[in-house]
Amino acid sequence: MESGSRILDFGCGSGLFLEFLIAKGYKAYGFDKSKKLTKHLRDLHIPSYARVSKIPNGYFDAITNFDVIEHTTKPHIFIRNVNRKLKREGILMITTPNAYGISGRILKDRWWVFGPKAHFTLFSSESLKYLLHREGFKVQCITTDTITPWFMPVHNLWFKILNKAIYMFFCHSKITYIVNI
Repeated sequence: MESGSRILDFGCGSGLFLEFLIAKGYKAYGFDKSKKLTKHLRDLHIPSYARVSKIPNGYFDAITNFDVIEHTTKPHIFIRNVNRKLKREGILMITTPNAYGISGRILKDRWWVFGPKAHFTLFSSESLKYLLHREGFKVQCITTDTITPWFMPVHNLWFKILNKAIYMFFCHSKITYIVNI
């Protein structure tokens, strides 16, 4: 994707990824339901939205969506709304826990993903691929880069390195979705 492309981080939280995109020369925009977070982004001079209806249709070259879709109760409507915001030939990147990945299969009901009260919908690669196709997307790539442990993962460098090494040694299934319409 070229520098200067418009990218919307849908479910952007505090905006760390947006700051990274801006530093790389992209035109970054954020969406989060939290008005407090969107105000924080505006204080950082990052354009942001707190309502989907305010996001322009057909405007973005790419939309990222990191671990948000599992928090929706109507994922087909969520994907439809995201699709409207993309330009034709736009790219959507989604990450979500893989219900049939190695972590879920081994840990079953002990898997931390079942703990958060706000995880409403879990996907396998096939179920997400089906949903994306049904909503007009062409799946370009499906990948996984980590195993999620039975506890909520800590965010430190050594844990991430160990997790990546374990995954590369033992696993082959994939869960990051990059799609193109």
